[in-house]
Amino acid sequence: MEIFTREELIANFPNTERFLYFASASTGISPECCLEAQERFINLYRKSELFHDPETFRMLARLRGNIADLFATNTDEIALMTNTSDGINTVATGIEWKCGDEILIGDREFPANSYPWLNQQRRGAVVKWIPMADSRLTPELVLSSITPKTKLIAISSVQFSDGYRADLKAIYAICREREILLFVDGIQSAGALQDDLCACCDFFAAGGQKHLLSPYGTGFLFVRREKLEFMSPAFDAWLSHFISPEDFLDLLKHNLPPAPDARRFEVGTLPYGALWGMDASVAMLKGIGARKIEDHNLELSDYFSEKALGMGITIRSDRLSTAKSHIVTIEIQSARLVADELRTRGVVVSVREGGLRFAFHIYNTKEQIDNMFIILRNIIDGVSI
Repeated sequence: MEIFTREELIANFPNTERFLYFASASTGISPECCLEAQERFINLYRKSELFHDPETFRMLARLRGNIADLFATNTDEIALMTNTSDGINTVATGIEWKCGDEILIGDREFPANSYPWLNQQRRGAVVKWIPMADSRLTPELVLSSITPKTKLIAISSVQFSDGYRADLKAIYAICREREILLFVDGIQSAGALQDDLCACCDFFAAGGQKHLLSPYGTGFLFVRREKLEFMSPAFDAWLSHFISPEDFLDLLKHNLPPAPDARRFEVGTLPYGALWGMDASVAMLKGIGARKIEDHNLELSDYFSEKALGMGITIRSDRLSTAKSHIVTIEIQSARLVADELRTRGVVVSVREGGLRFAFHIYNTKEQIDNMFIILRNIIDGVSI
């Protein structure tokens, strides 16, 4: 099941004619509509009087709404961020930690989801590492690690190294029963898989530059509505208070309450040009639909896995139905050298933890996978590595 016809694919992602790209888990390819939206905003500074605020503020409201729709949540639970770490730090510093409060983190987490929590140790929190067997953080492992002092668990929706997809709904059920907070680093699933935020976590942060196909400097944070008052913004800014057109009629108000929704966590002037691009990309993804995108990406990852096994290649990733994702990592000798040789032949992949990582998205096709395996076979057979 392809998302685009060949003509549509070339029109929206012309780079796919230049190379075979399987590295969306590092950086996604922005569609032409994203680039055009950014260019339109930049041209305001070239050709106009720069009066863009009303239109830009309408765009920001539309973007928050489209993000909420894409992730099956509510607009008032979405705050715009500049990257994943921005969202993680907003939550980590916004929670009031008492001495001895435990934060549980898997010991194979990507460091973006460890350092902000480790930084809370200066405020009395205690970080406990959960030993992750083969990069798997299962509900059973989480349950066995919880103590009466556990206050929050930080987990990735999809593991960066091999694409293991956590059973977030089961883990969240464990947390809710024990009144433990669950934070999810969603950078490796957001935009590629169907994330039902209302059913799986209290907080969720993701940058836009990967599977959301958006510019660097974009992202979002989900804060469950009932947790809004649980957190205090670590940083404050006037645009976190001035939220209605009437507010701007008197700029000498210093007693406005914070925004009644997640906008209270947005600090100051946002990167409007980049967010115009994100608005276009998210609208495209929403138009396709999260379920259709996930089905397409999982179908490609299954197809890739079958082809790899047929070549006798070992797959590091868990391909069980509940744990598989759009990311597949394969074991191959001298992975770094193979990746470099692939790149010289027009194939872009990532090397993670000694394996070749492939990530599939809406601009990938089975034909691309077939062509990649021909090239990989030639490298294995014809190049001494």
